[in-house]
Amino acid sequence: MKKITLILSMFLIFFSIDTSTSQTMTFDTGPSEPGFSFSNWASITAGAINQNNLANPSNITKTAGTWNAISFTVGPFTGSNTITVTSNLGDSQVFNSGAAGTINLSGFTGITTLTFTRTGGSGASADYDNLVYTAGAVCTDPTIPTITATPSSVCPGSSVTLGITGALNDATAWQIYSGLCGVTSVGSTTGSTFVVNPTADTTYFVRGEGGCVTPGACGTVSVTATDITNPTISCPGNQVGLVDASCLFTIPDYTGLATATDNCTASPTVTQVPAPGTLVTVGTTNIVLTATDLATNTANCNFDVVISDNTNPTITCPGNQIGSVDTSCLFTIPDYTGLATAADNCFIVSVTQVPAPGTLVTVGTTNIVLTATDLATNTANCNFDVVISDNTNPTITCP
Repeated sequence: MKKITLILSMFLIFFSIDTSTSQTMTFDTGPSEPGFSFSNWASITAGAINQNNLANPSNITKTAGTWNAISFTVGPFTGSNTITVTSNLGDSQVFNSGAAGTINLSGFTGITTLTFTRTGGSGASADYDNLVYTAGAVCTDPTIPTITATPSSVCPGSSVTLGITGALNDATAWQIYSGLCGVTSVGSTTGSTFVVNPTADTTYFVRGEGGCVTPGACGTVSVTATDITNPTISCPGNQVGLVDASCLFTIPDYTGLATATDNCTASPTVTQVPAPGTLVTVGTTNIVLTATDLATNTANCNFDVVISDNTNPTITCPGNQIGSVDTSCLFTIPDYTGLATAADNCFIVSVTQVPAPGTLVTVGTTNIVLTATDLATNTANCNFDVVISDNTNPTITCP
């Protein structure tokens, strides 16, 4: 009888053979069998193997496809030992010191790896031989899928539908990754589509996984999720304004009059230069409105605010004046503008007089009108009288 040896308290495990459907590992050349790999086993003598290191479990793994572990027998062994047999699928069965006869494994089907783990006890090695098994179902790996993205260019955070064309075969689901194949999982699906919401340019990787298959290469697709489109903005028409008593106009907030749209940002931010609250005076001030989306793309427009002054100046005239005609009985109207007191909320341009300085008048009362005019041609006037008399005695020549 061929044997494999595990360092335990002394016991023997003998596997039963179903010659019609089963195959038997005889270990004639130590820990080897076509289509299987062995870890933590070593050959002791011809036809026998044991564990290299009792601190580590010993494994028998099928290199391709699956297999079914059926049964084994064990002879009596000494010492307090517990041997746990497990599979990669979570099957588990325990036998203890003193076990003898046939040990039938239940449920160890479709496995790839059989593991022996010893706890407790000490002693010489135990011999293993004639491992009976049958081949599992043929496992077909999935195809490398073809991946599409609809749409392939979106705003950050928008939905993209990944289309998956391929065959899962014996895999249980399509696994979706981002960044690299098999690294950062995004999710999985058994269907032909999967929805993602990239916030930046992203490459997605998809492959079939699960079941008996060996994960392989991924199908890939790249999605552009970068907003490089500027928003649009429309400004209102030119606006008007009036200065106050201090010849100042406070720029209001015109951003609400703009119409701003964007392909990604529902409501772009609108800012204004000069800022609301800025004080300006008479003249034309250009207003620039700028729309900014979440990707910091911008667009701007501008309009003018024409600011005027409609406040009349004030003027105070001197009191009535007097004058005397000359030897020609004429009086030359002097310049009285310097006697007026004029004020304005902005700037006085001039004070004018009617009749103009230098006008010749004769004896009597002449009304003088003084007019103050500001930069905006707003005017105000006042008036006073000049009483002109003759204080020159006549001359007489007697005969």
